[in-house]
This record gives sequence, C-alpha cells and structure tokens, in this order.
Amino acid sequence: MNRRFVIAGVALTIAVGSLALAFNSSGTAPQVELEVVEKRALRATVLGSGTFDFQDTAALSPEVIGRVREVMVKEGEAVQRGQLVMVLDQETQKAEVEQRESLVRQKEVDIELQTALLTLRQQQARRSTELVASRLIDVASHEQVQHEAELARLQLAASREELRQSRAALAQGRESLSKTDIRAPITGVVTAIALKVGETAVPSSTGIAGSSLMTIADVSTMTATIKVDEMDVARVKTGQMAKVFAGSAAEAPIEGRVERIALAPPRSGMESGSTERSYEVEIALEEGDHASLRTGMSCRAEIFVDEGREPVAVPVQAVMTETIEEADLPSRGDKQARRRQYVLVEIGGAVLRRYVESGMSDDTYVEIVSGIALGDRIVVGPAKVMRHLRDNQAVDAVLAGPGLP
Repeated sequence: MNRRFVIAGVALTIAVGSLALAFNSSGTAPQVELEVVEKRALRATVLGSGTFDFQDTAALSPEVIGRVREVMVKEGEAVQRGQLVMVLDQETQKAEVEQRESLVRQKEVDIELQTALLTLRQQQARRSTELVASRLIDVASHEQVQHEAELARLQLAASREELRQSRAALAQGRESLSKTDIRAPITGVVTAIALKVGETAVPSSTGIAGSSLMTIADVSTMTATIKVDEMDVARVKTGQMAKVFAGSAAEAPIEGRVERIALAPPRSGMESGSTERSYEVEIALEEGDHASLRTGMSCRAEIFVDEGREPVAVPVQAVMTETIEEADLPSRGDKQARRRQYVLVEIGGAVLRRYVESGMSDDTYVEIVSGIALGDRIVVGPAKVMRHLRDNQAVDAVLAGPGLP
C-alpha cells in the first residue's frame, strides 16, 4: 500500500512540475511572438578583405640611359595622353644622330660617284664592243673593259645597300633620341615620381634603382582587390553586385560589380603548405567621387550571391541549435556529438519542435530547405523565452509582423 502512495506521489509531482513549466510566475502561459512562414528574397553575401588599386595604371620606365634633365609635372597633377612629363639628357643621342646623318650624306655622295663611274664604264664597254668587232683591239683588252664595267655596277649596288643600312641606323638613332622625351601613355593623374632632376635613369627589368621614372593612373578606374576563401569563391560570379567599405570611411559603402575572379590562389612560399587558400576577386567600383581613396588603402567587401531566388525563409533568430550525442563504435562505447537545427511551430495555442535543414542566409533571414511549409506559424521571440519552451507547451501568441491571421 505504501508503495502505491509513493508512485502516486511521484506522478503527481511530475504533473505539477509540467504544469508549472507551462505557466509563468503569474500563472499565465508565456507570451511569444509569431511570424508566418513565407517566401522571401534573400541577399546572401560573401565577405572578403583586400586593398584598393587603380585598374588603368602606367609605370613609366626609361628605355635609354641618361640623367634626368627636367621634370614637367608634380605628384597629383592631371596629365593628358601624349603630354611631355620628363626629359632625359639628350647630348649623347644628339651627337649620335648627327654622326649617322653625316654618314648617310657620305653614302649618298659615294652613290653619285659610283653612278658616274658606272656610266663611264658602260660607255667604254660599248665602244670596246665596236672596236673588237672591227678588229681594232684584241679580245683580251675588250674583256678587261667589260669586267671593269661589271665591277662598277656591283660597287654601285653595294653602295646603295650601305646607304640603306646607314638610313636604318639614323632612324634608330632618332628613335633613341625621341625616347629621352618621356610622354604620358594614358590620361590620368601622376601618383608617384621616382627620380629627381640630376638622377640617372637606367633601363632594366630587374627593378634596380633608376629603372622607374613615374607612375600615372586613371583615378576613375578605381578597383578593390579582395581575397575570398576557397569555400566561398565558387559562389562568386562576374557581374554580381557588391558593396565595398573603405577602412577610412566604413560607414559609407561604395557600389561595385565583380569584374575578375582569379583561377588560382596567389603564389607564396609562406602558404605552400597551408590547407586554407584564398582567391583574388577584383571589384570595379561604380562611377562616383573616389577622390578620398588611395591605392593600397585597406577595404572589405560584401558580394551579393544567389540573387533572384525567393526561397522559403524564416528570421535568423527563429532557428535554434541543439547538440546530441550519438554512439560511434558500440564495442568501444565511444560517442560523437552532432548538432541539429530546429524551429518552434505554434499549433492550437501550443508549440511543437520541428527539425529543419537550412540553406543560404543574409543578415535577417535564413533559407529553410526542409522541415516546415508555407503558412506555418513559427516563434521568433523573445529569445529568453524561446530557450525554455518545450513540446506541447501552451503559449500566448502575439503578432510580430504583417501577414499573421
């Protein structure tokens, strides 16, 4: 008999505890906020960070060696394509051009002399032909005259080839002289001047001192080059919209579009053994006032991916997570933890837990792939109440947004 009373007491205690959980301290059901499940347009984003740079940049390098004689521009000055911006010392090139011009004139005189000599030898050859026909001279003398005429023709041809070579050398010298005048290859702004007057410019591809003259950039073609993690880069496509935030003005986003996606990660000896990789994504900024931006400035970007779809979505705060332990190897008794997501659905004044599978998300909503349907009423708050709700618990539901019946 005593055992029956004990069992009855335990059952009563459980019932009272369940009833107590169903009501708050004032004796009423906890109040929760609901929203109706519907389709929504998500703006899922991929994040990345990087730096600003100019898309159209020209780094001017010398093609001839020489001291800087004059610099016509200053840093920050706007220049036009073809404008003279720097002059190197021209004395050596001018002397070389004069020497080659003199050689060309000399070859032209030689050709005149060779032409006159050839005319004379040809006349002598014709006269010799007449004389040998009349047997006034012997055949040997006639052959000598003919040979001299042929030699004169060959010498004239050689002189003409030498003149052609001299003219080519003169053109090369004039080209070398023209390279002492440094002109802007593009219209833009001078962003850096590497050499001053009196310093020596040295043509080189190894980046030694003097191998760079100045840099000109088209400031209207500012781009942001960011690094995107390998887990997200597959979702990025050219033409996608993006918002870029400069480190110096994080509150003012700049609109842009994805223009280029690297096919391989940047090569670096430091990263050769790393399992995490990132890919460079170039974002072209929309036209606007970018005067406050500078190349090399840090920035972060949000690239909007998977736009145009309207999946079933719920507020982010409606999706909760629980951790459960599952047996891994029964023979060893090992267990492994698994996380699963769920939402609380209101039916008939009580809440039920529904396990869901989530997909894309943005800052406000998350896509639900499976687990709930359109029209379901889900609990979205308050968070401190949601954490303590259990299946079949009575709640006092209130409207959290439009569309709730």
